[in-house]
Amino acid sequence: MSAQSFVSRLAFVQNLKNTLQHGHSAIMTGGPMIGKTTLTDHLADLFQNDPASHTAVRIALEQMQRPADFWGFLMEAILSQLMGPDQKNPYRKSPDTLGKVMTQIHYLSEKQPDLLVGKKLVLLIDDCDRLLPDAAALIPQIENMRMELMAPSVEAICWIGGLSWLDWVDTHMAHFMGPLRRYPLATVPIREARSIIRQQLGAEKVDQVWSETGGHPFLLERSFGGAEGFSLDDFNERIWSGLKAEEKAILAELDPGGAWQILDDLKMENGIKPPKALLDRLCMAGLVVRTLDHGTAVVRMTSPLIRDP
Repeated sequence: MSAQSFVSRLAFVQNLKNTLQHGHSAIMTGGPMIGKTTLTDHLADLFQNDPASHTAVRIALEQMQRPADFWGFLMEAILSQLMGPDQKNPYRKSPDTLGKVMTQIHYLSEKQPDLLVGKKLVLLIDDCDRLLPDAAALIPQIENMRMELMAPSVEAICWIGGLSWLDWVDTHMAHFMGPLRRYPLATVPIREARSIIRQQLGAEKVDQVWSETGGHPFLLERSFGGAEGFSLDDFNERIWSGLKAEEKAILAELDPGGAWQILDDLKMENGIKPPKALLDRLCMAGLVVRTLDHGTAVVRMTSPLIRDP
C-alpha cells in the first residue's frame, strides 16, 4: 500500500519533514515491513514538491557491504538527486572516506556552482542497521559533515532503521550532534485500518481482515493482493529474529490466536509489569495496544502470524 493510504501516516511524515526542515535531526524506527522505506520515499517526495524546502538526499544502504561503501553511496545520491540521474562522477574512483567525499564535492561545486552552491541538504539515510557494527566509527564522521563549511551544506539528518539500530542509538547518543527527534512506527490505528479495509474489500470483510492483520501495513497490503514474493513465514522470521528474550517472553503470555488481553495482567518473569520502553518496542514490531471506552488498556499480537518460527 502507498503511504497515502494511511491518513495518520500523512500527518506523521509531514511532522517529520517540518522537524528536518528546521534543522533538527531525527530517527525513524520500526520493525520489519512496518513501512519505513515507503515512508522515506514519501518524505523525499514532500521535500521535492516543496520549492521552499531544503533538498532531500535519500541514501539507501541495502547494498552496503563494508563501512567505506557509505561514502560512495552518499556521493552517488548527491550526484543523481541534485545534478540529475545521468550525472557521472568525474573522479575515476568512488570515494571511500569522508575526506575524499569532501574533496570531490568541493571540485564539483567549483565546476557547477549554480547546481550546488547555496543548497541546504537533508540526508535521509535508510536501513541504518547496515551501519552496525561499525557505527561508532562512522556516525561521528557523518555528523561532522554538518560542521564542515561545504557547499552544499548538510542541515539535518534523518536516521532510518529497525530495532537493532534503535538499541544502538539508545546507548550511543554521545555520537550524535544534539538530541534526535524520535518517530517510532507502529501499526495503523484500529479505526483507520477498519475504514481502509471497508473501502478496499467491503464491510463484510472488516472483522476478518482486521483480526488477521491488526492494522500491520504489510499484512494489509497482502490482504489486498499486494506484497507478492514475500511469504508470511519470511515476514514472521524477520520480526521474530529482531526481538529480545524478554520481549519474546511477553509475547508468550499473549493468546496465540490474537485475542485481546488486559494490559495490566501482563507480567515479566520477575513479576513486575513490562516497562513502557519494552511495550513501545513491541508495538514497533507489531503489537497492538488500545484503550477501551471505559479506560481499560488491552493488548494483542498483530495477528496469530507472529510466532516462534
